[in-house]
Amino acid sequence: MTDRPASTRTHGFLFADLRDYTSFVERRGDAEAAELLRAYRGLVREVLVRFDGAEVKTEGDSFYVVFASVGSAVRCALALQERAAEASLIDPLHPIAVGIGIHAGETAETTEGYVGSAVNIAARVCGLAKAGEVLVTDTVRALTRTVVDVSYQSLGTRQLKGVAEPIGTYRAIPAGSPVAAAAWRTPTRTRRGRRLLTSIAAVAGVVLIAGLALSGGTSLFGSTPPESLSPSTGPIASPPPSPTPSGVLTATEAELRDRIPSSIRSSCQPTPAAERTPKTIASLVCSPDPASADADRIWYEAFDPASRAALSPAFFAIVNGNGIPHGDCAKSTRAYGDWSLPGTYAGQRLCYTDGQGRAWVAWTYDVLRILVRAERLDGNSSALFKWSETTAQLLN
Repeated sequence: MTDRPASTRTHGFLFADLRDYTSFVERRGDAEAAELLRAYRGLVREVLVRFDGAEVKTEGDSFYVVFASVGSAVRCALALQERAAEASLIDPLHPIAVGIGIHAGETAETTEGYVGSAVNIAARVCGLAKAGEVLVTDTVRALTRTVVDVSYQSLGTRQLKGVAEPIGTYRAIPAGSPVAAAAWRTPTRTRRGRRLLTSIAAVAGVVLIAGLALSGGTSLFGSTPPESLSPSTGPIASPPPSPTPSGVLTATEAELRDRIPSSIRSSCQPTPAAERTPKTIASLVCSPDPASADADRIWYEAFDPASRAALSPAFFAIVNGNGIPHGDCAKSTRAYGDWSLPGTYAGQRLCYTDGQGRAWVAWTYDVLRILVRAERLDGNSSALFKWSETTAQLLN
């Protein structure tokens, strides 16, 4: 048996690109872009040191990094995304939206760097990654799934440019992370299937109410139903309540429910823990009848009324996580910016279509500390946006 040549080694290769940097330059100018690039490079290099990553090449907003350990490459990538999210929340005007790709393989080390298909594949995988994503190949998953605290979500096989065989790709997600629950990527469901589930939920509600009446007439919301709140009442003031059985509302959820338009309200239930936005004090998910809404599911979520510290980061987490550029949803299907209903409400609004073809619109009521997220499974972003404009004016 012949020993492996000393010039070849198995390494982990990581490529990282700053998403939407070109559009940022066009919107904000060279000086702001230079500041964003400086912050991005400093952040990446700070994390690389912690995981012994060797910076092979940096060009513009792209990094090419090599690791002696494949596990270190994955850990570094997840740490990079965590730091980028933190930095974007601190300074939302300079969002660090990074896409990262990783592959592992044996390459030859030359005076000009590493040579081999492993490097090319890593670069191609990076090209597939959206803002906030860490994508890896099936090789990386096989080498690290038992040694790195991470979950891998299969994205199927991809035919990469210049690579003969299709490559299995996976999204790497920190184990136990809220992102692993796919807060912004809910399971696909047809409009017909959703109508069936809504009917089932309505029947279940009738059975539950009838049972309560037979047991002594206790209300779902306690002995005294909460009063409906008007826009001038202000944000929901109750503290986060203790968990309650599914379908039974807490006091804060009941207050939030009474804000929701009456045409939607009856379809709303407490949001499952996996779909809740972090730091909410109340969260309801609604599946309205298609006759009354052009959205398949809508999340209404209330935050601590004493501070905007949670509402704004929650909104910009969606912006940064999906690389949404600043703009006007009335003119573009992928944009975020201010919205207002003079004399009544004001906040932020965004729209985009995700990788699975679903259209999304989200908006905030800043004074009320409420975030609304709506999805449409068939991707009809125009219908969803027009509906959201009407609904935004109907909050009670």
